[in-house]
Amino acid sequence: MRKKKKIIPIAMIGLSLFLFPLDVLAAEGKTTLEILPLNEKYPRIYAINDLDFGNHELTEYGKDIKATENLTIKILDARLTSIPWDLQVNFSSLTQKSDSPLTNANISLKPGTVTTEKGQALKTYPLYQNLDEPIFQTVLRSDSNSAHGWITYTINRDEINLNFGKNNRVGEYQALNQWRFINAKF
Repeated sequence: MRKKKKIIPIAMIGLSLFLFPLDVLAAEGKTTLEILPLNEKYPRIYAINDLDFGNHELTEYGKDIKATENLTIKILDARLTSIPWDLQVNFSSLTQKSDSPLTNANISLKPGTVTTEKGQALKTYPLYQNLDEPIFQTVLRSDSNSAHGWITYTINRDEINLNFGKNNRVGEYQALNQWRFINAKF
């Protein structure tokens, strides 16, 4: 008899689930994890978004054209032994697919806003560059002898300007920009 008593409650639970189905709402989620080293050999650039100045007419020559989005640079400085460093950029000449350059082109960036994980101050610098004369220029400096952890450097789109000369061709112009750290004990 004992065996029958055990089977009946189990059968009743199965029957009740069949007769009264449960309403289930399902959703999907994402779980992520990034494990970072405790002692990086060098500071590292994790992300830099592209600079886009949109579509414009040739009649807009000589006028400052604003970027369409903020420029955001995400850096990790996780070195246990750290020395001061500079983040520099070299904006290359804007060219079409036919290698025709955008002439008399200049780009300027005003200093942006820095957010650090550990709260240390970093120095920001304005940039003005004639794109016909590429040269590396410092935009961010760490004078600290300690690592900063995560750093986010953002330059507001209204503080990024491009202008070009009168005698240019219609077309899509692109450039590859180079970023580097210097004085970082490489």
